[in-house]
Amino acid sequence: MPRLEVIRPGLIAAPARGASRYWGGEQQLRVRLVDAVTGLGLPAQVGIAGSTFVAALAARRETGMIVPAGEDAAWLAPYPVGVLGVPRLSELLPQLGIRTVGAFARLPAGRVAERLGVDGVAAHRIARGEVYPSRDRAGAGSSLQGQA
Repeated sequence: MPRLEVIRPGLIAAPARGASRYWGGEQQLRVRLVDAVTGLGLPAQVGIAGSTFVAALAARRETGMIVPAGEDAAWLAPYPVGVLGVPRLSELLPQLGIRTVGAFARLPAGRVAERLGVDGVAAHRIARGEVYPSRDRAGAGSSLQGQA
């Protein structure tokens, strides 16, 4: 089993690349994890994506879902900018006519850095699907999120 990281109570993250190969693919891994947790009498949803942020959102979908490799930005694009979790941006960007994560992602990175600071840059990287592995996920191609 891969190393698990507790993000917050009820939410874990783990590198999925090796585990999904072992279990025969990401879909089979998702099913096995849901079965294991629900077998304990707990609710479970699993999302698999290139970043922990996107995997957590994917887990919140009805039965959880798998975001194809390299598709994080496209998958996030229709979401409102508020999903990025930066209150200042959630207020400012819609006033500027930027209502979706996709519209925000299309802004030039340099302009975002100049005008929106560190929080804006971090949110912009997420919106663009830029994945920076954490110390626990070096080399992992996708993250697995489970909500219980």
